[in-house]
Amino acid sequence: MNDRAQTFASVVVSRTAEITVIPAPTGAEAARAALVSRWWREDGWGGVHEDAVGNVWAAVQPGETHASGGGAIVLAAHLDTVFPADLPHTLQQQNGRMVGPSVGDDSVALASLSAVGALLSGTTRRSVWLLATVGEEGLGNLRGIMAALDGFASPIEALLVLEGNYLGRVSAIGVGSIRWRVRVSAPGGHAWEASEVPSAVHVAADIVQAIARLAI
Repeated sequence: MNDRAQTFASVVVSRTAEITVIPAPTGAEAARAALVSRWWREDGWGGVHEDAVGNVWAAVQPGETHASGGGAIVLAAHLDTVFPADLPHTLQQQNGRMVGPSVGDDSVALASLSAVGALLSGTTRRSVWLLATVGEEGLGNLRGIMAALDGFASPIEALLVLEGNYLGRVSAIGVGSIRWRVRVSAPGGHAWEASEVPSAVHVAADIVQAIARLAI
């Protein structure tokens, strides 16, 4: 590993440790967003700001405009985690491994964004942006990344999303989220008074089984 790579690796490890201890359940990402903003300003990136939904942006290089043939490259990772705020967010070192809530999902990716941007800078004429998104997990319903794609001023040629749990793996397909809210009603089902009457619980269980049998 050369000196530059060693420096990047050291920064990624230290930043992972710094952000992992900050809780960020979906909808409460502000503290992490503030830390990421500070990192990127310290790194010298321009245009560091939070958008209307709470995403953090930074410009690695301005690049060409779309009119001259260059769409933007966006490097992204999500700020929120699946862990509740009251869960102790402690970090442990175990046999050379970092262990704690959100280390892999998605603290290490957030900590890596700036290094990836620096490595990409100067290798393309495209504009390059860093993006830390809100609302990726659960009922966040991909709120941050959808707002980013809808509101970006110029066309995005490539969106590269980092996920710390999948190091060494590359997926070249779009990943989406579709959620349905289903209400099931039935005439009865009370265990003492109407056990012979169909229950909504039984119907819901049948629906789940039918979905599970669908071919993916």
